[in-house]
Amino acid sequence: MTGRKLATAIVVGFALAGIIMLCLFFLPPFGFLWFIYIFVVLALVELARACRLIGIKIPQVTIALSAAFVFCCTYFFPRHLLALSASLFACLTLVALRGGLSEPADSDLNRPVSRLRNSCASLFIAIYLLLLSSFLILPLTFHPANLANSPEHGMEFMVIFLPALSDIGGLTVGATLGRHKMTPRLSPKKSYEGLAGSLFFCMVGEVIFWIILFRSTFAQDWWKAIIVGFVGAIAGTLGDLCASVIKRDVGIKDYGNLIKGHGGVLDRTDSILLAAPCIYLLLTVFL
Repeated sequence: MTGRKLATAIVVGFALAGIIMLCLFFLPPFGFLWFIYIFVVLALVELARACRLIGIKIPQVTIALSAAFVFCCTYFFPRHLLALSASLFACLTLVALRGGLSEPADSDLNRPVSRLRNSCASLFIAIYLLLLSSFLILPLTFHPANLANSPEHGMEFMVIFLPALSDIGGLTVGATLGRHKMTPRLSPKKSYEGLAGSLFFCMVGEVIFWIILFRSTFAQDWWKAIIVGFVGAIAGTLGDLCASVIKRDVGIKDYGNLIKGHGGVLDRTDSILLAAPCIYLLLTVFL
């Protein structure tokens, strides 16, 4: 990666994180829910477009409406995890049935596409988007009393910003020092040096967040910050690789062209999707 592209990628990463943080701190929690929903719908459109390249048709409207239903149930019902589970199960059933009724799309490949493939692909995308993104909604409902600063936004901040730090660290170190490739067939630019950069940035960032939010108990709980940062970096990297598996299977380089040369919405948020459940669950245990 050239110096110009690296600098642009870092600026894009910080800009996206900055926009999300501004919306988080200036929108009410329910308003931020719909901000997340917009990102999910845009990612859904990108995935549906990719699936059409191999003849699979996704019921986009059904999945989009299901996302709104799951998000609202998760946010408004007092027993949030139970509401998430029940609403997600109902919506997944509907999506699987609706996907099975869809006529296969025209395929660029000379092979038939069955309704079963439509149904399975629709179910996978619904789980991938609805389940994982719901863990960006759950922190909006979590307000531990021991958060010293910004009690309404502390967990959401960490769930979103830690994977962003992981991406920036991996990109910066990997592009400058990367020599040993991790998975050349899936992601040629990912290296073990980049992974080390992700771990370092993520753990240092989480230590800083922990000092700001839990200053009074940091001396006893510093190890929790290290664990959360480590897990966030690993989960974010795996999220990026999982998204790359889909792209390689479909035969595309990027999911979209939202930012020229830097992909679409899903290219920029794939690490957040998989890291969010891991970070959220760890924080609920530690707090």
